[in-house]
Order: sequence, then structure tokens, then C-alpha cells
Amino acid sequence: MLAFDATYFGDAADPSLFGLLQRTNEARANAESVLICYPAPQEMMRTYWTYKRLAEDLASLGIQTLRFDYSGTGDSLGATQALDLNRWQADILSAFRHVKVATRCAKITVIASRLGALLATHALQDTGLHRLITWDPVASGSRYLGELELTHQAMLAAEFNRHISIRDIAETKQLIGFPFSIKARSQLQALNWTWPQRAAAIHIISSDHEGPAATQKDLTATEAVPAGTQISYHSCLDPMLWRDPKALRTQAFPQHFLRLIRQIMEGSGQ
Repeated sequence: MLAFDATYFGDAADPSLFGLLQRTNEARANAESVLICYPAPQEMMRTYWTYKRLAEDLASLGIQTLRFDYSGTGDSLGATQALDLNRWQADILSAFRHVKVATRCAKITVIASRLGALLATHALQDTGLHRLITWDPVASGSRYLGELELTHQAMLAAEFNRHISIRDIAETKQLIGFPFSIKARSQLQALNWTWPQRAAAIHIISSDHEGPAATQKDLTATEAVPAGTQISYHSCLDPMLWRDPKALRTQAFPQHFLRLIRQIMEGSGQ
């Protein structure tokens, strides 16, 4: 069994971020490591075990992987009720620096999904990513917040026969069973997709029912892909039903996602 290191990192005076660094027994010619950025808490619960499996799978390729909890979530320190997306962006940058030092790898690939992908593009604007791999990235924070509110409304109606207006939901401090502060809502509404300026390659995995073309349209609506960046779009054969309240507790991450990631990391996913 491959070992992993559990550690706290971050501010040298007060390390508060909890991470799991998946180790490997294999050496790789072109040393590369991976940083995983989870989606929002509501969706992280659905992706946790798949990202654990992914880290183990990448270890078989000789790739070390860091998974970590944002401030105020999981085993990281911080007040859960004081969720702060600006702080989460700082967490991602801190994790990027930590995995680079801990693994002694010059090449860092970031794998991020949903809100984690949107936050990563802002946090790692000028860090010289080896590549960015995203799964159903959020293009518009405002639209994504609306999706969460609609899912919250549908969940209450389906599970508790409670019918609450979107206006009332917009004034609550939690969504789909997890704290979501008014401050975080405001921060999310102000966020839109941006392209990392120094990423050598970007891979977008989409489960949109309209295919990757719809995702590409959303992501390029505000700005063009930086010159010199290689970009590719991939369609997942097992769509993830992010907005279906019936799937919240039943649908696991599609296995095809794991296969796509391995193909990309091995260089056959272009």
C-alpha cells in the first residue's frame, strides 16, 4: 500500500491548512506532482473518494499528489461560519507552494473541479503551471450561486416538502446543508472565469449535455485564451448531475473521469 503524509501547512507562524500528500515508490524521468483543488463543500462530499482514488492511481505513475481542505472546512482550522472565498484563493496559492517544496518537483499540475477550478484560475494567475486540468469549471460565480439556490430549493421540496422562495433562500447563510456566508455570496457573485497567464497546457473536461462546445463558449465569453497556451476539451461519457437534487446522495463521480485524467497525465489525452 502506498503511504501518504498527513500534515498542516501554510503560515510558518501558524500553519492551519490540513493536507494529505500521496507518496509514491516510483521515480519519474520528468518529475511532476499534482495539486487537487476541491469544489465547494456541497460538492466536495461527492468527489472526496474519487479524488482519493485518483491520488492513488497517479501514485502508480510515479506522481505525488496533494489534497487539502480549505480554511474552515474538513480538518483545516478556521471558523466554518466565516467562509471566505478570498481566503480560499490564498489557501490554493499556499498549497501550490507547499507541494512544490514538499515534492521537490519543478512541474506542478493542478486538477480542479467546479468552484475549485474558478478559484484556482484567480489564485494561480502567474505561477507558471505545468498544466491545469478542470472538471466542469464554473465560468460565472453569479450564475453558479443561482444554481446552488435552485438546487437547495428543489432539495427542500423533494425531501422535506418545504416550499421556500428563491428570495428567502438568498437571505439564508447556508446552502444544501453547508454554511455559505453572506460575505461568501458577495465574493462569488463578483468572480468570473479568467485564464492562467503562464500555464503551458489547459485541459477542460465537460459533462455538459450540449458537449464541450457549450463549456468552451462559456469560458471564452469574457476573455481569449492566452497566446501560446495549449488547450484541449474533453467530453466525459458519464455526465455528472450536479444540479439534480435526487443525485446529491446517490451519484458517485464517473469512472470515466479517472480514465480521462490518466490519459492526459500519460500524454494520450490530447
